[in-house]
Amino acid sequence: MASASNNQSGKPIDIAVSKPPSTKGHNPPHINISEWNRRGSFKVVVGIDFGTDGSGVAIALNDGSGKVFVDQDINDNSRFIDVKTKTNILLDENGAFIAFGREATEQYIRQFDNDDDGDDDDAQASNSNKWLYFSQFKMALYKKAIKKQSSMTKGGPNDAADDEKKEATPAYKTDIKKELTAANGKKLSSRIVFIEALKFMKKHALKMFTRYNIQITDESDIKWVLSVPAIWSDKAKGLMESWAIDAGLITKDSQVMNQLVLCYEPDAASASIQNEINDYKKHLQLQQNKNEEKENEQPARKRPKEYLVAGEKYLLLDLGGGTADIAAHQVIAAGDGDAVTVKEIHYPSGGAWGSGYIDRHFIRLLNDILEPGWLTEFQSLYPSEYTVLLNNFRRAKERFYAHEAQDKVKDPSAAAYSKSKSHNVTLPAELIEFIEEKLEKSRNLRQIANQKVYESASEYFEDQTFLGTPGKWILNDEKLELDYSVWASMFDEVIDQTIDHCRMLLKLDALNKDSPCRYICLVGGFSSSKYLQHRIMYELGIKSEYKLIVIVPKRPSLSVVDGAVRLGLKPDFISARKLRKTYGIKVNAPIARFTLSDLNEELVQKHRYFNKRANLEYLHCIFHPYVRCGDEIDITDKPITTQFYASKKNIVGIDVYCTDERDPTFVDGDPVARKDVPLPANWDIHQTFPISFFFGDTKIRVFADIDGLADHEKEIRLDYEF
Repeated sequence: MASASNNQSGKPIDIAVSKPPSTKGHNPPHINISEWNRRGSFKVVVGIDFGTDGSGVAIALNDGSGKVFVDQDINDNSRFIDVKTKTNILLDENGAFIAFGREATEQYIRQFDNDDDGDDDDAQASNSNKWLYFSQFKMALYKKAIKKQSSMTKGGPNDAADDEKKEATPAYKTDIKKELTAANGKKLSSRIVFIEALKFMKKHALKMFTRYNIQITDESDIKWVLSVPAIWSDKAKGLMESWAIDAGLITKDSQVMNQLVLCYEPDAASASIQNEINDYKKHLQLQQNKNEEKENEQPARKRPKEYLVAGEKYLLLDLGGGTADIAAHQVIAAGDGDAVTVKEIHYPSGGAWGSGYIDRHFIRLLNDILEPGWLTEFQSLYPSEYTVLLNNFRRAKERFYAHEAQDKVKDPSAAAYSKSKSHNVTLPAELIEFIEEKLEKSRNLRQIANQKVYESASEYFEDQTFLGTPGKWILNDEKLELDYSVWASMFDEVIDQTIDHCRMLLKLDALNKDSPCRYICLVGGFSSSKYLQHRIMYELGIKSEYKLIVIVPKRPSLSVVDGAVRLGLKPDFISARKLRKTYGIKVNAPIARFTLSDLNEELVQKHRYFNKRANLEYLHCIFHPYVRCGDEIDITDKPITTQFYASKKNIVGIDVYCTDERDPTFVDGDPVARKDVPLPANWDIHQTFPISFFFGDTKIRVFADIDGLADHEKEIRLDYEF
């Protein structure tokens, strides 16, 4: 066991051979995470689903009723197909907030229209070039991490704008974009963009209190639950929590325990689906009771089916704009309300397979059709109209295949290629005019090169081929009629990767041993796509070799925000987790503990030294694991405790390391998280105190028991930006 601590300069712990850990200190804090998570007396719980494509807010009173109110009034969003507002934000040149959601898009486009009219003065007219419009910016928090996840099957779709040179820096230090690029090409700190967006979400939640007549005079009575993808890196989650605090969801010095909680999006959706199934059971029971009034016993064939009962396993696919976030769960206890618990049977996985990548495939196809550089030039000259082009495509994408009948035994992809049908995207008039101006300017050059001269954009599009076949792109006025085969190709490039990944998961012992996986649940905005639903039904559904029952909730795009509130009310819904990484600390250890022939000789020579105190040869920078990847951690397991010493400056430095290896030897790189904890001025540096670590939650949990500190048994919030 470790007997001496890290100090402020990062000195590693010495692991002694014969000398036991110092007993001059405190006993480990008696912490039960399940009970700890239930601490705090909150009047209301607010769930925030900060999605890549759409965002939402939900609230619930902590009154035992279980009623959740999901907002659909951001920007009068109820009149649109999707019931979450778009995750778009408009800021001025200094990063000050202007608008969020659809209102941000409309104001941005309107400003350009005003400039074109020439009715505004010069200062106002210049706003269109100064204002910063960001769309789907959440992707900035998981770029490298998701690329790594995606490599488990096929890589995520390539995008030239995202390609980066390989660097020697560890992924956990580089998976965050420090700056975001606005629609006009200007850059702004990611931190500013996220904080302004979260400020808006808080402001809107407080407006909901007024609408539902909820009286809150003290903000410490509010519990905030912020959903994040389960496949995010520890740093991405840590930054999201930090920015939520900077946005004022809670105060930095808040002593209210559990006031801000991160939840995994698939976990939230799982809680929402369980609630929906229970409500459905209640409805069927009422119907059954009515029937039994007419007859003594309901016929067996009419008895309602039971779904997701205790012991059954399921895959939950949270398919959004940026990621496919996939959880593998098993029902531990079924029932109503607090009775339901599930556990992870495989750590969360997935990749960059969200619907936003379909948008990128569309832009890539347009780039292939148009002459090189045309679309990039159009985006530079007309950023607002380029935004209109993307928004028009996204609306068309949501409606693709919406009216096609479900055929469980026929491949919808093959059917799409065989259908003589098209689905339209409205092109901005400015894009059509731009193309025709380019065609006119190139007329002489094309004639000299003996190439075909086009009289119109319509003629140009009709002549382009798809998979060697012309006529797949027809421009009719402002409507670009895309053949079903073109649509299917864009969707399939994303959906195929999700299906391949699910097939890989379904082969694992965790999903097959004892009882096979029986269900696949589809949630998230992308899950509303009929084409995606048909593909999943055909490839993985009840008529496939996997024979899975496919569950799609009534409103899949709202499952996460609804479930986030429910997790706030029932924090131990997930009773156990599987770890994706190995976590531990950096120590110095006797060289005699190792078989040197098994170690890297160069690293041994680099880290070898003589420890005078122990009178033994030691190795620096040894990875001392607390938990290992693949371990199952129950919510009731005791935290792992180490006795720490303070440095001479009365500061203890807590450094946590992680790796994908199950049995690491040496620490490679910087810590994933750290914290310097100041101690009382009169602290005895020879005195130890316990620091406890828990790794079975949505973030790394650290607890200290230090006399002289306010609330001496307290949770320590780690830093991820250092």
